Amino acid sequence: MLEIDPSHARTLTTLGLRAFRKGNLQEARAAFQRLVDGNGTEPQQWINLALACRQLKDERGEESAIQRALSLDPTELVSLILRADLLERQGKTHQAALAYGAVASVSPPLDRLHSDLKPAVSHALVYQEK
Repeated sequence: MLEIDPSHARTLTTLGLRAFRKGNLQEARAAFQRLVDGNGTEPQQWINLALACRQLKDERGEESAIQRALSLDPTELVSLILRADLLERQGKTHQAALAYGAVASVSPPLDRLHSDLKPAVSHALVYQEK
């Protein structure tokens, strides 16, 4: 498919996710980068790139991808969680608290959240109180 359409979003997403699950992080990042370079219109595309960058310890790439995701949808919960977490890891406690506040403000109640998101949102609720 990529020979016909080198920026085929579905194929690049599948390749990136498969590589990510197998631990081939450079390959995953390359697929996600190629995807956003050719398309980049969906926050999830940028989130995938941010997660690959995070696993590769590339904070600059992670931050850039998160910012692009948030530029497409400033209320995208996973993007907000990733941003807050990055700021916390960087030791930027005041900025992290503000970012976690944004997570808390857009998140639905915990009982309505997907189970994968509950720990992160719970952490946001506690962190913003600090």
